[in-house]
Parts: sequence; structure tokens; C-alpha cells
Amino acid sequence: MLFKNVTLLDTKSKSNYYEKKSQEISEPSEDVQIEIKKVLSGKKNPVECSDSGRFFEDEKSLKMHQSKILIFKKKILVINFYDQSGHQTGID
Repeated sequence: MLFKNVTLLDTKSKSNYYEKKSQEISEPSEDVQIEIKKVLSGKKNPVECSDSGRFFEDEKSLKMHQSKILIFKKKILVINFYDQSGHQTGID
């Protein structure tokens, strides 16, 4: 016999195998997910923000967005620095 190691499956076994395979959930790779986000953003040459993951039309738009994020982060730091009574927290 030429094909010793070949296993021939009956129709029902093949059906069960492919049914199980079709029910498996496959996740696209990270690179594919980024490409999908770029296309769905609708931008010509999208530039991604590393902080928020959003895409912008160009570097200028990205820089404006990043400056807003920086201002927001600074406000949060100031709020966390003072407690409700107006006293500094975390300083002994």
C-alpha cells in the first residue's frame, strides 16, 4: 500500500470535524486589527495616537489631540494632589 499513514475518515467524522472547526472563534492578529481600524477611521493617511488608539488625518491633528490629553492629565494630577478640604495629600 502506498499511503500507510493516511487515515480515511467517514463522512460523519468529517462533518463533525468541520463543524467543530467552524465554531472556533479566531482572533485577528494585532497588525490586522490596526489595519482594520485604519480603514474604518475613514482618514486618507491615518496617524494613530499611542495614548488613546484613535486615528487622525495628519500629524497636526494628532499633536492637537495629544496636547488636550496632556492638559487633562495635568488637571487630574492637580485634583489628586489636593483632598476635598483643600489640603495637600500624600505629604508628611
